[in-house]
Amino acid sequence: MPSNQQVPLGVAGMDTQEGLFEQLIQLLELHLRLLKGLNTLAQKKEQSLVKADIAEIQKITDAENTLIVQSGQVEKQRQRVTTELRDRLGIPGDGRLSDLFERMPPQAQALLVRLRDEINDTVQALELQNRRNKELIEKSLHFYDTYYNMLRRATEAPAPAYGPQGDGGAVTRSLINRKI
Repeated sequence: MPSNQQVPLGVAGMDTQEGLFEQLIQLLELHLRLLKGLNTLAQKKEQSLVKADIAEIQKITDAENTLIVQSGQVEKQRQRVTTELRDRLGIPGDGRLSDLFERMPPQAQALLVRLRDEINDTVQALELQNRRNKELIEKSLHFYDTYYNMLRRATEAPAPAYGPQGDGGAVTRSLINRKI
């Protein structure tokens, strides 16, 4: 979902039970699209991490944040619709989809099962991709930390040198030697 689009607030005529079921399905489909978008961005981020393209990583991170905010908005609407349906049907509970499943029309049940499976598969793929990205980031940080420590040790170690009168002594090296 492009960042300039708003999450739908509902469809006209959706105040009936069937309309609420339809709205619930639409919200789940939207949530699935957002998760797939996050997964695509995570894959692009992996490529950018390998290339160490900081500017591209920042752009991807900004886009991820937009999708995460939109996903949160969709989830709030899903909870609202689920609660409204649960209340209309007199089902006690906390607004979980599983509480409504038995009361949904058969077509909606089949669609809900498909969406649930796709959402679960996409979430698992996203978790795996995020773990790979985390490992790349940790390896990069370890490399930079090791490199920095190596440079620091090299500049702090005393080196043998001769003074102006030819006497020997140790001098601490500087990373950049310059004469003033």
